[in-house]
Amino acid sequence: KIDTSTLEGLISNSNRVLQEAVRGIEPPPRNLFKECHGIILMSSIEAGFIFSANIGSGILMSHDPSSGIWSRPVAMGLTGIGFGALAGGESKDIVIFIMEEQMMENISAKAHFKLGLQVSGAVGPVGSEMDLSLQASEKGYGPVAAFTYTRGFFGGVSLEGAVISSKMNINKKFYGNVDTAEQILFTSQGFSRSLTELDRLYERLRLLRGL
Repeated sequence: KIDTSTLEGLISNSNRVLQEAVRGIEPPPRNLFKECHGIILMSSIEAGFIFSANIGSGILMSHDPSSGIWSRPVAMGLTGIGFGALAGGESKDIVIFIMEEQMMENISAKAHFKLGLQVSGAVGPVGSEMDLSLQASEKGYGPVAAFTYTRGFFGGVSLEGAVISSKMNINKKFYGNVDTAEQILFTSQGFSRSLTELDRLYERLRLLRGL
């Protein structure tokens, strides 16, 4: 079992999320890996009837479309209560591509933002592309491309109002003397750790980008 209370565990789970997403029935288009300015790889559990509760964890990484370089990962968590016609519980993987540089900068500076997302029902391991509004800051909303891959049954799901925020306690345990998500995403000072799962994630993203 993967320990998602550590960044090592979140990185390992993100490898699984990405691997299953690209092997799914409806994988994300490869051009998104090349053109995006950031990616969120996350797993969540949602259960309830009419009112639904969400809890999840994952990582955020920034991406330079020009060079193809991916940043160090930041541990993130998801919490929230949505309103939806949910029938039973479900576990889902979420892949979110952040498509604008300014939006990525807003997210990294604030490290706390809201989702607005609704999708129709599905049964089994189905991937669905969705429109999603992601509020990065008081400046407003920015465009993203989002995909979910579900394990279990649900009859409609809502992430409206769910909040994604950085887990700095986990980040500090891994990186040491860091205070913000920006430091992790846009600098590499004092970071010399080598981690097999992280190297594997970089390699998978590089291949998906087409380098």
